[in-house]
Amino acid sequence: MEALLTSRFTWGELLSSALLAGAVYLLLRFAARLLETARISGYFGPQINRWIRKARLLYEPAALVFLASLFILINPVFHGLMALLVLLTGFNHIRNYLNGRIIRFTNAVSIGKSIQTANLQGTVFEVGNFGVQLKTNKGAHFVPYGLLLKDGFTLKSAEAGGGLYHLIIEPAGADQKANSPARFLELLRSAPYPDWAHPPELSAVDDSAGAFHVRILVREEGHLNDLMALIREWGYSCKISKK
Repeated sequence: MEALLTSRFTWGELLSSALLAGAVYLLLRFAARLLETARISGYFGPQINRWIRKARLLYEPAALVFLASLFILINPVFHGLMALLVLLTGFNHIRNYLNGRIIRFTNAVSIGKSIQTANLQGTVFEVGNFGVQLKTNKGAHFVPYGLLLKDGFTLKSAEAGGGLYHLIIEPAGADQKANSPARFLELLRSAPYPDWAHPPELSAVDDSAGAFHVRILVREEGHLNDLMALIREWGYSCKISKK
């Protein structure tokens, strides 16, 4: 009994462990941003970025459980009761958080996808730790991950959601080919049609020099034609990709 009451770790060890865990997490975030930027220029495949993203999804809850265990072992009785109280009072949030890790790991729900639940249909414009934000014709709605797993949901096509599109952009002049993705993004920031809750994603077209894919979420379904017309005014050719 006395062994159970004995502290096995110190606050200093907990602090150093938290700093180390935070440093690893920041390193994973930095690697993800670096690879995402490099992917625009076509130097890295999207597969690497997917593995980084999945590593972050697994690492975060594992690090939290590890740090919580150290916290409890500093004072097993008192800190154990505190942890139990947090678990009981925040059970729904913890359940939604863990369910969210499962859903996001499989990439079943991501920004730009159109889904239908028992009561709602809309396009996902924000993916959080506890649920997703759906943009519907009646406004924005928050849907917890626990509700998605409990009631189920159906993935709709991008066109049905009226928001996410894949475009193929090709510069018309030689000057634009020198830095076409960066220049295109600068021009795109001045356009009123993209939904910047989900920044456009660019990737090179393997079999076409200078051309690139753009995965973009527009604010309204009718904005697509206006956006494509504006892109052509900038001197690019633009068409909808079938991929």
